[in-house]
Amino acid sequence: MNSTHHSTLRRLKIFSIVLISFLILIGLVLVSCHPQGKVEQLSNTPPLLYDALTNQPIPTTQQWIIPIGQFDSNVIETNLNLNELTKSLGDRAWLSPSTTFNNQSSQLHFYLDFGGQQSSRKDAEFYVLPICTNGTLIQACTSLSSQSTPTPFFNFNTANNTDYQAIQTNQSWYFYGHSDAYVLPVVHAQQLQFLVNAQIPKGYQNGWVRLSFNENPITSKPSSFFLGRNKLTYFPLLLLFIPLLVAYFYRIDRGFQSYRNLSIGLLVCILFAVHSVIWDLHYMTIGCFFLSLSGVLYAFSRPLYMLFYGIGALMIAGYAQQFYAGFNTAFFMQTGLIFLIGIGLFFRKPD
Repeated sequence: MNSTHHSTLRRLKIFSIVLISFLILIGLVLVSCHPQGKVEQLSNTPPLLYDALTNQPIPTTQQWIIPIGQFDSNVIETNLNLNELTKSLGDRAWLSPSTTFNNQSSQLHFYLDFGGQQSSRKDAEFYVLPICTNGTLIQACTSLSSQSTPTPFFNFNTANNTDYQAIQTNQSWYFYGHSDAYVLPVVHAQQLQFLVNAQIPKGYQNGWVRLSFNENPITSKPSSFFLGRNKLTYFPLLLLFIPLLVAYFYRIDRGFQSYRNLSIGLLVCILFAVHSVIWDLHYMTIGCFFLSLSGVLYAFSRPLYMLFYGIGALMIAGYAQQFYAGFNTAFFMQTGLIFLIGIGLFFRKPD
């Protein structure tokens, strides 16, 4: 009797040590694997943009990277009374090459995004004038609209729609931002140009500005429910299914068959249940829920744990590849631990 009691206490101590150690590991993983440095990445490399209807990347022929050295810190004085539209935003304005925009919807969507580093708290100011040419007639594209517009150009700054990441606290920052999505009426096969000028305060460096246009709305992410990143309001209620499943298996099996299975399965379940709660990306939330269920199945020695783990892991891997636009560092940071645990569970089958 004493021997059995001593053995049980020993198992509980081992389980407690493993649980505490693994919870510490979970904390470290959550800190290290949570997407950090995304603004830094975007500030250096323009991200892919997509057609919101087809989910296809915007062709490079419909995008221009504008040299930021083209602009300076002087205040931009607009003059819309000039006969030559290309001079209406000042002498340092950048004019895009002329392109024939063939579309069937008679609409033009354009989008300007920008990134870089700054050591100034002043906001950069951007001006964009779309110019449409039909034969010998050159005019601002806004004049083709049936709705009156106060000015033919679009104006926005880094005070809105801009994310920052500190390089040195209160001294310098990475930044990435974008304009609103604009739409203009454009006649089929019309010649199109963009005139862009910007007031870039001193202290901005290593920056880029990109202008993109498309027939359909432009989005920074492919349109998919699983790639959405708003919190799923009622999803936490689904997590209540996990303790109910545990109670069901416990009643059927009349206890736990193996403390080793219980400890491993419980840790897997807790790890991915926490991930499922803290992530706002839909594919991570739902995928981690499947991984958490696999932990419960492993704890009770159910072979289906491999199926549930595989579904969750493949869902996360597939959508992570789309979300991060390839098999890059961000992809492996998000999926590496998942695959390592999966390999471990595959070779260490439950008793």
